[in-house]
Amino acid sequence: MDTITFIDSVDMSRPMHGDGCATVVASAIRVLGNRLILVGTSSDEVAHPVGRWSRTSLFGQECSFFPVMSARELDRKYVKNFSFALRVMRFWKSIVERPGGTVMTQNYAVMWWLAFSRVFDSRVFYFPGLANQILIGRKPFLGRLLARTFEKVQFSRLRKMDLLLAAASAEEIERFTRDRSTELQNRKIFQLPTAVDTEFFAPVENPIELRRDYELQGDAVYFVCVGRLAKVKGIDLLINALKIFIESYGPATLIVVGDGEEASSLRRHAREAGLQDNVIFRGSVPPGQVRDLVNCADVCLVGSHTEGFSCAMVEQIACGKPLVSTNVSGAQEIICDGENGYIVDSRNPQLFAEAMVKALKLQDAAAKSRQAALEKYSEQAVWSTFISLLEPDGIAKKPPA
Repeated sequence: MDTITFIDSVDMSRPMHGDGCATVVASAIRVLGNRLILVGTSSDEVAHPVGRWSRTSLFGQECSFFPVMSARELDRKYVKNFSFALRVMRFWKSIVERPGGTVMTQNYAVMWWLAFSRVFDSRVFYFPGLANQILIGRKPFLGRLLARTFEKVQFSRLRKMDLLLAAASAEEIERFTRDRSTELQNRKIFQLPTAVDTEFFAPVENPIELRRDYELQGDAVYFVCVGRLAKVKGIDLLINALKIFIESYGPATLIVVGDGEEASSLRRHAREAGLQDNVIFRGSVPPGQVRDLVNCADVCLVGSHTEGFSCAMVEQIACGKPLVSTNVSGAQEIICDGENGYIVDSRNPQLFAEAMVKALKLQDAAAKSRQAALEKYSEQAVWSTFISLLEPDGIAKKPPA
């Protein structure tokens, strides 16, 4: 098949981890390998100088790589998506020296630019989630100010893409395309769920010994949540539910893995709830520690207001963990209610705490979670679906007007 140029504002000079977008790029590299041409950022400007082609070795794969800016410079930008897209535009002539048959991005600002380009045979936009990205981003005030303008531009550009994918539940995709059929002009959006490396994220044989490695008590009750510390992740709900759990059912600890703009306020919230000894903030940690801490958990928790197809959730079921989650996109596909976890429809901490109790009592949750991860969300399964959609008989290939 033709090569695929993947353009995204993640650091492609070293094995990547962190947010969902980086996870998607990493899984694509592991499966698609040297069929990919990568355009992103670099934290190693000696080996991978900005504005020049080089080769990057990631996850045992060799790929051509063009950094448009340094990762450090991008971190300093106020609006990262636009800053990155502007650099893509600046270096466009060099980027398209090595055109592939397909170009793909998760960055909406890059997608806007691609809408004007006919260099590639197929232009693919992969929604990280169907919610308005600037409303749930790191600049909520700016998002509210520009939301309407964003949507107007967004839909006009989406209509020019050759293939639309979304990391969201089938139900949410159907609802979104129905509600926005006028703006989309009846364009179809295909589901491509978040993929997980099921060899890396896997259950451990001795979780009690692993707990000791992290100075955790072998016989205590531990809940774990993983994600950016932002309002949209709803971690305050988890803290409130933990307080009710402890008061009604007994001692427990919540381990919070991740960092973000709400870190200070969440720590304060835990202190004010009298839970300073029961909520452990681990901060941002490498993937190996994320996996270990998930494996230390009795139950994993998700309190988000909205999600794409949660990267954290598929990693957690790959480790064989039961989940308790709000009813976000993907939850009903990942969680079989009463078998490998529970979905709480309201943001009532009492109901959430009750679901946490029930999840601790599930007998076969580990096997059911692991089986779901292997069958539906393994990297090979997800990217095989992607390749099939690119084939001439896989989708209607007629380019939009």
